Amino acid sequence: TWTLGDLADDEVWKAIAPTVHQVYPEILDDGWKALAVHVNSYQNFPSFRTGTNQRRPDSDFAMRSGVPHLFFAGDWLRPSFPAALMERAVATGRQAANHVLLKYGVRQVPVKVTSSHGPGVIEDTQEIVV
Repeated sequence: TWTLGDLADDEVWKAIAPTVHQVYPEILDDGWKALAVHVNSYQNFPSFRTGTNQRRPDSDFAMRSGVPHLFFAGDWLRPSFPAALMERAVATGRQAANHVLLKYGVRQVPVKVTSSHGPGVIEDTQEIVV
């Protein structure tokens, strides 16, 4: 929930930078600089209703349900690791691709995901392969 009031677009980065630093410390510790900021505000973002997470499929739901050549990817899935919308779309896309690679005996690409213990608790990422 946004609690910082009505900020001008050019003030948003200054307001969220401490939280970004807490979640991704390497961004500020390594001297990264925001070159541009674009702010959108949506009342329905994300459009998932509370409580629907448990009913969402994962990337190999169709395969486990008897459709062997169909794999899902997207921000609407429920992966076994924490991921925000864009990261979830990328990670589940890689998972779906890995299912296809595995089927044809091709080396899979590890999917790097963050720890489910929160920022700073365990610094290493996990690598997920199907």
